[in-house]
Amino acid sequence: ENFLVRKFDWRRDMIRTLTAGCTTEQFSVGPPPCPPGAAEGTRVEVFPYREHRDIKYVTPEALDAFLEFPLGGLYAVLRNQEGGFEEEWYPQGEYSIVFVGIDSELGVEVVVDAGQVVRIEFWPLTPVEYLHAFDGEYLLPPLSE
Repeated sequence: ENFLVRKFDWRRDMIRTLTAGCTTEQFSVGPPPCPPGAAEGTRVEVFPYREHRDIKYVTPEALDAFLEFPLGGLYAVLRNQEGGFEEEWYPQGEYSIVFVGIDSELGVEVVVDAGQVVRIEFWPLTPVEYLHAFDGEYLLPPLSE
């Protein structure tokens, strides 16, 4: 519910950042980049998100502005399958809340673990397109097809 309302500061209370070793290499899927002057492996606090195929990170200082994206409505809630991709810098989470974006109707996945949001994914497809072959467990089935 806090993600649907436009009081974006409510979202901040639900976010859990993580601390991971940074990298000086550039990856589309990999650890967070090191800030200028930081050595490889320096621990940095970030919040991971994914746009299409690229994993990106936002710092705690930039988190409020990052969280100001509108949503169109709830689509489904699904349990994340065990054994999925997970790294120190990319938590798998327990379940995902899938929303429809208000501007483009593309999917937005809010990944939750222990009651806190641990990552957000902005899909390049609508929820119907993205989840058409999903064979896992729905905690709340799709609300519209």
